[in-house]
Amino acid sequence: MEINIDHALSELAPGLTSAKGYLECEQVIINQIRKYLKNGFAEENIAEYLKALLNDLNKKITATQQTMDCINYRYARGFVNSLITTPYWRSWIKSINI
Repeated sequence: MEINIDHALSELAPGLTSAKGYLECEQVIINQIRKYLKNGFAEENIAEYLKALLNDLNKKITATQQTMDCINYRYARGFVNSLITTPYWRSWIKSINI
């Protein structure tokens, strides 16, 4: 089962734009990933989604350079980049208490 990237990104955007700081941006992303894990999506599908999300965030940062939204997109990009480079991100996501 694959994640509909466009739908996932549109679902994530409102949470990121309304987040107040780095930790809330992390929480928005973690909640979405947990939802996908709970719904039975494979790790490989979530990893592909994270790569697509990173690409989308880079585009949003470029497009919103002069707005406050840019800050949250930068926070989210840093967090997603950390997830992509962390070998055991799945167990780490499950262990976080939010």
